[in-house]
Amino acid sequence: MPVLTDESWALSEFRAMRTHLTPAFFTAAALSIYALWNISTLAGALLGSVMGDTAIIGLDFAFPAVFIVLLMGFWKGSETGLVLLASATASYLTHTYIAGAWYIAAGALAGLLVAAFTGQKAEQPA
Repeated sequence: MPVLTDESWALSEFRAMRTHLTPAFFTAAALSIYALWNISTLAGALLGSVMGDTAIIGLDFAFPAVFIVLLMGFWKGSETGLVLLASATASYLTHTYIAGAWYIAAGALAGLLVAAFTGQKAEQPA
């Protein structure tokens, strides 16, 4: 049963940034999201044809909106903006000029490279 999602990872990462992350916290976060995902899938399967085109009421933007909120939770200033800009630019250009899902890897790689080269250097112990 796959329970690692962007959302459960982000919740766990936020928790780890503030306090000790326990297996119980991760399990609760992951299983609750997994259960909600499956309940929502069932509701969509049963009611989807009745609702019609959900783009009319903006539901097609729900997933990108959740992802944007997750990203903003990790905002650390202009350094984060540069990483997001590099990732978005690489993804867009790759999606435009190369067939397939290579834009995902290109965006991730561009973001990682910018983060590596613009990151703060760790303080050396005295």
